[in-house]
Amino acid sequence: MAASGLALAACGGSLSGAAAVASWAKDANFTANTRTLLDDARHAVEALADPSSSPNELHTVCGVLQTDDEAAYNSLPTPDASATGLLNRAYNQLGAGASHCYDAGDAPLARARALRELTVGAADLAEGAARVASALVP
Repeated sequence: MAASGLALAACGGSLSGAAAVASWAKDANFTANTRTLLDDARHAVEALADPSSSPNELHTVCGVLQTDDEAAYNSLPTPDASATGLLNRAYNQLGAGASHCYDAGDAPLARARALRELTVGAADLAEGAARVASALVP
């Protein structure tokens, strides 16, 4: 996106706010990546909530979540400051939840902490996605 933005600036043009967000969302594969991240979080929540899930199972699902969360985080910033702030908060919360999930093992309190963080992170991600959608409207 940076290259296309530079080329556009060199021509003296600029993108509208909605067009800039649309371009970012497409380049960042935002819709698909958000779906993947929410699916990853759901899998982690299911594993955390199941007392029979082993630490190795948590390592697998939470490691995948951590990797996908980092990839999504690397797509920031968006052209919309509000969306960037909301998504930054969501990705940080999901990342913390993934990290605590990975380390939770068989400890019920650690699992509960990770569950809370993932729940808040998923809600924050929904709010950030809604902001991106609203920023697409000219």
